[in-house]
Amino acid sequence: MKKVFGILLAVVFGMALLTGCGASDWNPLKQGKELNIAFLGSSGKFEERQDFIAGVDLAIKELSEKGVNIKYKLFNDDDNYDNGVTNAKQVVNDDTYAMAFTFQSFEIVDTVASLFDEAGKPLFIINGCYDRTMESGYKYVMNLTISAEDGGIALGKYVVNHGYKWIAVAHSNSEYAIDFQEGFNDAVSGSGATNVIDSVSGPNKATEFDEVWARWQILGVDAVVLSFDDMDWAVELVKMIKEKDPNMMILGDQYFNDLSYMNEYGKYLDGMVMPSSYPVDSDAELQRFYDKYEPQVQYLDITSVTAQGYDLTNMIAKRLENANSSEEFVEGMLSVEAYDGYTDIKFKQNGSLDKEPKYWVVKNNVVYREESLK
Repeated sequence: MKKVFGILLAVVFGMALLTGCGASDWNPLKQGKELNIAFLGSSGKFEERQDFIAGVDLAIKELSEKGVNIKYKLFNDDDNYDNGVTNAKQVVNDDTYAMAFTFQSFEIVDTVASLFDEAGKPLFIINGCYDRTMESGYKYVMNLTISAEDGGIALGKYVVNHGYKWIAVAHSNSEYAIDFQEGFNDAVSGSGATNVIDSVSGPNKATEFDEVWARWQILGVDAVVLSFDDMDWAVELVKMIKEKDPNMMILGDQYFNDLSYMNEYGKYLDGMVMPSSYPVDSDAELQRFYDKYEPQVQYLDITSVTAQGYDLTNMIAKRLENANSSEEFVEGMLSVEAYDGYTDIKFKQNGSLDKEPKYWVVKNNVVYREESLK
């Protein structure tokens, strides 16, 4: 009997050691090793978010001077769904990577989020996702951008606060656009003074525009809200509206904030308002970030997104100081207190970014923070 008891005790003790070892082994920084982060996306997506990656690089450089070593590797999927899922599975199954940042398309993100959550490996969504992705009850998935619904709510509040009465909403009938439209409608409904008097899927080509425009004229529309997947068509639609009525107020989703359209469409986009996908306060702290780091980054103009990339990296390093497992790490990331950085990153308990959207406006071919023009 004593022999059996001794064997059972040894088994229990061995399991405890394995459990403890497994927990502490997850956090490489606690062992004096380097933290490896996988960056999932396409070369195009990485190029688009160079401002964010620049912030990560700044933080990594400073942390290395303090003995905290972080590295990342880019996994290029050529914006292909199958490649994106394959890369995600590789990272999920590779203990080299404690976590990942995804810059992938919404469709790919929606799939890989479940893979990371099932594996208990943290995933940070950098370029946005469907609203339903963050409504799926995941424990290990965090999103750095505002949702489509929150963007729509922000523009709804904007038109109400600025006295626009008769609103037309035009969209591409995609999942994102519908979520955006529903958020807008929710913010406007019950306001009393502001009404959505036309909501249309389209127009999706020039031959459909005249009929829609004629209806808007009859209804007396004084502001148009746009959300289209095809941004080339979206800016062309803005041009067609402005050629009909240069004074028509146009508001759009956050994807209109694209400098590549300014040279050709800048005069038509002038005055357009959109919510920010990365809602960072334009305050003294952000200016302090610019003053300190602009001289260090010569290959691009840093933005508020750069500050967010910098803060996220430092936040991760800070939360890892007391984490023995990925679960403890995520609990720290979802703390009720915002991270004390330049951008005060804070997540809701479902992993969504806990921030009020800001507003951007196009002025003289440049996108400005709306509050800076007051």
